[in-house]
Amino acid sequence: MRTWRQKIRDLWKADQIHGIELVFDTIVLALRYVSISYWAKDRWLNEYLNRRRTSDARYRRIWRDNLIDTYCLLQLFALWAVLFLFLQPLQGTWGANILCFLVGYILFEIYLNLFSIFFLPRQKEIGTPKLSDNPSAVNEPSTSVERSILLLFVNVLQIALAFAIFYKKSIPGLTPSDAFSAAVFVFGTVGTPNGAPPVLVGLQIFLDFLLVASILASFVGQAGPFAKKPDNLWPPQ
Repeated sequence: MRTWRQKIRDLWKADQIHGIELVFDTIVLALRYVSISYWAKDRWLNEYLNRRRTSDARYRRIWRDNLIDTYCLLQLFALWAVLFLFLQPLQGTWGANILCFLVGYILFEIYLNLFSIFFLPRQKEIGTPKLSDNPSAVNEPSTSVERSILLLFVNVLQIALAFAIFYKKSIPGLTPSDAFSAAVFVFGTVGTPNGAPPVLVGLQIFLDFLLVASILASFVGQAGPFAKKPDNLWPPQ
């Protein structure tokens, strides 16, 4: 299994990507060093499976998918709990600032994953790269279009909850439900919360646009980063 540093070297040695794209892809790979999800998936999970001598690609894929799905759902539950259970009692304290930092980190991980899927050149199969792979391929492919779209829908809820937390922190008078409604209204571009910092509203609109663009790209012809290859179908349809 290649390390992220090796993947960066492979990307540069392949001499197939240039300019701003090469710089962006390098930054995305480098940011994995501060991502818990990528450490869990790319390092710890592989080490665990290697110790168990699990070489069957099918089961390695199942382990990987289950880990990613569980992590996304845990993030969703954590955001819900912060908004509806923990933020109000800690409003105005350092505890609220720490919670907002953790929420910002979850947003970082969401978009790091999206950028990895859409911008990094992909291998044909999960696991060790093969000789038939493109020399610049540094990212494992998604398992299926359907599963990826479901995870994008989870991302929509995560982002709405995350910005609801930021609005609640910025406007103490908002109830958790009103803060969530305000985040949904901003997502639909039908309103903004009164008293919210314009920079915060603008940031949500920008990130919402990136997410919607990702969802649309995954639907169009079921091609691109989410497309399934004829020899890469699992589980069988």
